[in-house]
Amino acid sequence: DVQHFASGLISRPYESTKHYTILRHTYGIVFYRGPSTTVAITVFADRPLPLDRTIWLQRRGFSGSTGLKIGAALGSKGNWIDVTPIPSIDSKDLDPVDERAWTRDVSKFLHKTTDDKPLCSHLPRETAVIRIPYPADDGYFRLVLCAGKKTLCGSPVFRLASLSTDSSSIRGASLATLPIELG
Repeated sequence: DVQHFASGLISRPYESTKHYTILRHTYGIVFYRGPSTTVAITVFADRPLPLDRTIWLQRRGFSGSTGLKIGAALGSKGNWIDVTPIPSIDSKDLDPVDERAWTRDVSKFLHKTTDDKPLCSHLPRETAVIRIPYPADDGYFRLVLCAGKKTLCGSPVFRLASLSTDSSSIRGASLATLPIELG
């Protein structure tokens, strides 16, 4: 399965800050399927999530991870897309296969981080299924958890792919994923 292999070239499935962690449940490559295109994440924290929390979709540019971090630190949201899920989902609304897979991902994460002092206090606070809107187009993205204008944590980078042959879709590719982008 190409999606599984290529996803292995994209970074680990979680990113952390001092107080927050985002675990991505979906593969590192997400194929665009119209309005049903989603990315599932679980947010962990050592405190309750802020009531005004939002989730934004940030495109990775030619400057790669450095540009993502600088943009987030400066609070620049110029080309970010607000993808905060409005309705919260209940476990009865989930496909049982997805729910089992997400539970397994959370268990693996908690097991891996038992010896990691800063991360062992992070508890699962929310699982969200984020719909990726049409304007996102091809490219590399991450989800960013914010409270007001403050950036709390970014997710691992993922590749949104379609059957486009547009050369701009390689923007944000790392050295590890560039051979796949170029064919």
